[in-house]
Amino acid sequence: MKCWSRIVLLGYLSATLSGCAASGKLYEPRVLSNKSNALIYVLRSKLDEGEVLDPPIVYIGGHEIAALRKGGYTVVEVTPGHTTIQMKSAFLSVATYTGAAIDLEAEPGKTYYLGVRWYRPSPDYIVIGGDPYRLELLENEERAAYELRSYRLQPSKLEVIE
Repeated sequence: MKCWSRIVLLGYLSATLSGCAASGKLYEPRVLSNKSNALIYVLRSKLDEGEVLDPPIVYIGGHEIAALRKGGYTVVEVTPGHTTIQMKSAFLSVATYTGAAIDLEAEPGKTYYLGVRWYRPSPDYIVIGGDPYRLELLENEERAAYELRSYRLQPSKLEVIE
């Protein structure tokens, strides 16, 4: 009986810990290709919980942008005006729940930083149904830019959204 419980524990730990951290190039600032556009960075803390198998997926303006692993970021250039940034939980690389969303009025030449975090009101809270991810606009741009230095790029499926 002890053998089976160890096998189950090892399987659980493998599923929850393997492949969770972002890989890719360390942060490099992105320059706007068109000065009248805006940049949106979406970053996910290295200390974030969640993600048993698949990372959450970032959508900007209705377009799937990137799967965002712990310690990862993605960046997209958008035209000025209204856009919606969403996080969706994924299972087997398919978006399963439409989660947190932020509506943003992008201004020309401006850079926006959004943080993704796993929301759990208490340590014994278990999410069943719904989406536990939250998005927040990071108001302190200097701190966000400083934090990004240790984050890894999760390539965007689109570089510019018009």
